[in-house]
Amino acid sequence: MQSGIQSDVIVLIAACYVLYQIGYPYLRKKRWTRKKFKYDNVYTYPWFLIRQPKPDLSDPDVAIKFVQANSYSIRPIMNKGAYQVFRITERYFKEINQGHRVIPEMCMGAVLQCSNQEGFSSINSKRLDIGVINQIGNLILAIEYNGSGHYQGNASGRDAVKRMALNKARVPLIEIIPDDDDARIIEKLKRVSGIKN
Repeated sequence: MQSGIQSDVIVLIAACYVLYQIGYPYLRKKRWTRKKFKYDNVYTYPWFLIRQPKPDLSDPDVAIKFVQANSYSIRPIMNKGAYQVFRITERYFKEINQGHRVIPEMCMGAVLQCSNQEGFSSINSKRLDIGVINQIGNLILAIEYNGSGHYQGNASGRDAVKRMALNKARVPLIEIIPDDDDARIIEKLKRVSGIKN
């Protein structure tokens, strides 16, 4: 009886060793076999180690496939609170009549520059809720609307990055909260409307 158990253990150990020798090459990343399809940027791996690279969406041929496969619809460029601030700001600068333009959802990389690539990349994809440009197209004022859902996740960190970059570029930043009524918003705008254009 005992010798039968020992022989079963030996067989089990031998089977494990054989399976290990067969499966080991697939477990090492460098030995994964990759097959590139002729017309697609997709690689195949062993079924138990599926890891496919992200598609290169900078390639128009790849991007067009995703556009063709999905549907699109319009969405508001900003929420109601931010839009109300935008309208007040637009009306205020129209009354000043000095050729300013008010732009919603302004990309920071479009209006700020930095000679250091990492410094530029740190702000390039970030957006201002509202930007005000002067007659020659330079940013003179940034406005952020901090609504009720604003302080979620790492929002405070993103705000700190924006604030520091704007400060270094000497662009004033006005932060609006939902409790600010029209008069309070106008008051905040008046504080910076005398800046050099």
